[in-house]
Amino acid sequence: MAPGARPGLRGACGGRVGACGRGRAPGWAPVGTGGAHQGAGPWRGCTRAPRAPAGSTGTRATVSVPLTTRGDAMRPLPAPLPRQPLMSNADYAASRHTVWISASALITDPFGRVLLVEPTYRDTLLLPGGAVEAGEHPAEACRREVAEETGLAIGPERALAIDHVVPGVAELPPDLPFPGDIHIVFDGGTLPSDAVAGLRLPPEELAGARFLPPGEAAAAMTALEARRMLAALRARWGATGPVYLQDGRHLGPPPPLDAHGVLVRPGEGLPRRWHPGAHPPAGPGAAGADGWLIAPDGRVLLLVEDGRPLPALPGGRVRKDEGEDPAGCVTRLAAQRAGAAVEDACPLGFEQPDGGRPDADAPGADAPGADAPGADAPGADAPGAGAVGVGAAAAGGVAAGGAGRGPSGGIGEGERRGAAGVRVHVAARLTGLGPAAAVPGTGRPRVRLLATPEQAAALLGSGPAATAQAREAARVAAARWGIAPAPPTPVAEVPAGGMRW
Repeated sequence: MAPGARPGLRGACGGRVGACGRGRAPGWAPVGTGGAHQGAGPWRGCTRAPRAPAGSTGTRATVSVPLTTRGDAMRPLPAPLPRQPLMSNADYAASRHTVWISASALITDPFGRVLLVEPTYRDTLLLPGGAVEAGEHPAEACRREVAEETGLAIGPERALAIDHVVPGVAELPPDLPFPGDIHIVFDGGTLPSDAVAGLRLPPEELAGARFLPPGEAAAAMTALEARRMLAALRARWGATGPVYLQDGRHLGPPPPLDAHGVLVRPGEGLPRRWHPGAHPPAGPGAAGADGWLIAPDGRVLLLVEDGRPLPALPGGRVRKDEGEDPAGCVTRLAAQRAGAAVEDACPLGFEQPDGGRPDADAPGADAPGADAPGADAPGADAPGAGAVGVGAAAAGGVAAGGAGRGPSGGIGEGERRGAAGVRVHVAARLTGLGPAAAVPGTGRPRVRLLATPEQAAALLGSGPAATAQAREAARVAAARWGIAPAPPTPVAEVPAGGMRW
């Protein structure tokens, strides 16, 4: 109870006296026989029949209280209740729990890589941020700490995660008096990949900073901080709103992206050029095709492989030796791998690595063993997963960068990409989803997600190329099938039994 507080007066109906009436004077009167609330006049009070005491036979009780008059009406007033002894403000304040408050910023580049800083006083990396000072709002503390640590001027847009860390957590030094911490992760927005080169780091506090793919970033942090970072990142991708965590873990069932440990494809940052409305160049042609399958509500279908939690558009290798074209490839594999019924598939354009460089994962990305257990463990995409940084970390600190995997691509068969990495993207109208197909060798159903085109682009990790493809797919869906743009909505998992519109 707050300092100086006292119990409110309550009528026999159980409500605060006068609260259920319409007048300014508290009270209740035996008007009528049904026990209903009355309130025709300004002095009318609650006239609900009194509650029967526990264990009684339910017979209505009568209450004798002083009466007052107004005009010809008689109104009872409640008898005064004894006052509680008041607690002093000092005693009340001393009785309250003391806890720290911290704030950090989740900042990414266009390929979904996370900005981490390397402190000089510990071996693991951190999100930029720090302690909230006395009298400071957490969002202001986040803005101040990011500016002090990186020189960046950000305006935290929203809270992504609120994590309550209790005393006794194993990752803290045993001799640290720790009362607990409320850690808020704010959305710090997206920066260009080369922005890290311009960061101004305090040398006495930070040895470096870098953008890391999410799995590699998690491997470079403590387990608790990695869970918190990934939960905040997935809250941003999935548009779930702020998530509440206890020691970095969800309270209650986690959202779909967390339940399946979804990450973006590592190694993004390889430039890819998108050619809307164009055909692949002469030569071997496109070896692969991916489908933007648009549901009637404007959302896009994504697949997540068992053991490799990397979202992908349905698609795979085009059977050119059988005369198959990219639209036919997407239609076939959408049914075979996603249980999806589609119609009116049409090419959107093609993409290829900038300069025609081959992709690092072609061919054979779907060869047996590519989905081996443990591929989704923290750090499974490191080293060599594509990172940029400055300072000691960039010089070979926690994890070195490399060529990494190719940027997009569906869950295909055998040869995922051609020698030149050319892939045709196809839009198709999604009319229904049957039961989920099982993952070969496991028997478990493939995970299917529905996301807005913007969410799908972020989860694919292809940067500007995926963003351009998503916009083109949404434009074609509106012009060709009359499908309105999907409103902002959380990423949802398709039921195993399927769904129809």
